[in-house]
Amino acid sequence: MLSDPQVWLSLLTLTVLEVVLSIDNLVVIAVLVGKLPKARQAQARYIGMTLALIPRLVLLFFIGWIIGLTEPLFELFGHGVSGKDLILAAGGLFLIYKATQEIHGALEGDEGEASARVLLAPQVAAPTCRVPSPKRHKSGAALTAAISRCGGASWSMPSSSHRAGR
Repeated sequence: MLSDPQVWLSLLTLTVLEVVLSIDNLVVIAVLVGKLPKARQAQARYIGMTLALIPRLVLLFFIGWIIGLTEPLFELFGHGVSGKDLILAAGGLFLIYKATQEIHGALEGDEGEASARVLLAPQVAAPTCRVPSPKRHKSGAALTAAISRCGGASWSMPSSSHRAGR
């Protein structure tokens, strides 16, 4: 088993993931602890790191246990299905379910009601800013300044038949 390159690659992958997740935990804990009074920061840092480490060790133990579940429990379509396969399939189905629920919730809102973003987005028009005719401006800079006052709004210039004052 120790001579198998796949085992070492898996160990390296898990180690890199642990380092990345640990750094993430450190950043979150540092931000949260920084909001506390100085007297309580050391204690909060210790508790936070302990609460981050213990579940991680328990989960690593269970990953090792799951990897060992290779004995086929039953056959399905001529293929042996092990406990590891069932756990991975259940986890994958759960992730698909959660992703679908999140997307549905973002698009439809609670209880299937259309959210404001989806319902109103096509109906909301951008504001229009009227810019006086270029003939009324002495320079291109004045016209540019008038257009820039519109910001991100769409703008239009009056036609000759719609000049101000007529």
